[in-house]
Amino acid sequence: MFSNKQYAYLRFKDLLLNDIKIFKDLICIKYTRPIQTINTIESILDKSYFKYWLVGFIEAEGCFITYQPLIQK
Repeated sequence: MFSNKQYAYLRFKDLLLNDIKIFKDLICIKYTRPIQTINTIESILDKSYFKYWLVGFIEAEGCFITYQPLIQK
């Protein structure tokens, strides 16, 4: 996973490893997903499986979006 959805995966994995499998057990655990990204562009491009992931993304009708952040004046 290359996006911040990786945080959700890591939380899910941690809950399973701590034997939390019932929703009512989650209520007492406060969670706020960090805003900071886990990966940088360089670390994503450096992954050995990136080119295969990219082909799969395109073949699965993925969507590419670019944006330019607004500059505050």
